[in-house]
Amino acid sequence: IERNSNGYFYKATVKVFVFLILYLLLTFSLVPFIAGYFGRVPLPVKQTDFLKPRNVITWLLNRNYVTSELRNISLSVAKEMNEKYPGTVTYYLDANFPFFNHFPLFPHLSHNDGRKLDLSFFYLDAKTKAPTNNAPSWMGYGVSIASLDNEKNQCKICESKGYWQYGLL
Repeated sequence: IERNSNGYFYKATVKVFVFLILYLLLTFSLVPFIAGYFGRVPLPVKQTDFLKPRNVITWLLNRNYVTSELRNISLSVAKEMNEKYPGTVTYYLDANFPFFNHFPLFPHLSHNDGRKLDLSFFYLDAKTKAPTNNAPSWMGYGVSIASLDNEKNQCKICESKGYWQYGLL
């Protein structure tokens, strides 16, 4: 039996395209509405009062939901940082999923109640030492330096306690 490869790839492409369109429509229209019933609100997708996601994956995967109290605190802190250091944008990384408490956000097993939020570090330009909104990693995670001999090696401590997922990056 010979398969029509052009027809197969066409159908597969159409299915993927339809899925993506439906997913995006639901993510931006229905999910925020339903999340409210679970006590969650989305963090801003575009820069709002100097707060925005470090990358699009965060909100495309619905990892940007928090309680309204945490949202207000985050916006307030971002605005205060910009007032103190003009031009500064506070970037968030991972927050929580929009529904259900006690459903962990891998690898952040504690991000399960809408009250946790990872923020990106603030960086200095390597050459000029001036503050910059650029990060050394496109996703905000995974760039670090080894601990010095006189410092705690937090990676090893976490690994020894069974938290292997933190060393993946």
